[in-house]
This record gives sequence, structure tokens and C-alpha cells, in this order.
Amino acid sequence: AASGDPAPTLEWYFGGNLVGTGNSLTINNIAASQAGEYRCLAKNSTGSVNCNPVTISVSQSVKILGQPAATP
Repeated sequence: AASGDPAPTLEWYFGGNLVGTGNSLTINNIAASQAGEYRCLAKNSTGSVNCNPVTISVSQSVKILGQPAATP
């Protein structure tokens, strides 16, 4: 969370694109393409400051598509 006077707003960026606003960023149903570095920008009428970046890693789980064949 960021504090200041006046109270700052937060913007979240991924790959240079705005992906959310507010004190936290929620990513539902995350995909491998969303892994990487996320940054936030806190700003108010007196200026802005970049937050420390955070790196998100996405692990894929194994999905069984069919039963294995019987072995002789």
C-alpha cells in the first residue's frame, strides 16, 4: 500500500501495459503468458514513484487427457 498527502492512486503494469489499478492486483486463471515482471506506479498531484517490481512465475500442472494403454 502507498501513503501520501494527497492519497496516491496505484496503477499496475505488465509489459508496459496498464493491467489494473488499486492497492492490490488480482490475476484470475493465470496463464503462462502472464508470467514475468509486474510494476506499480504510485501517483498523486505532487508527483509519482515506481514501486519495486515483482516477478510472477507460472507453473503448469500436468493434465491427463486419456487413460494409458494396457501393457502386455
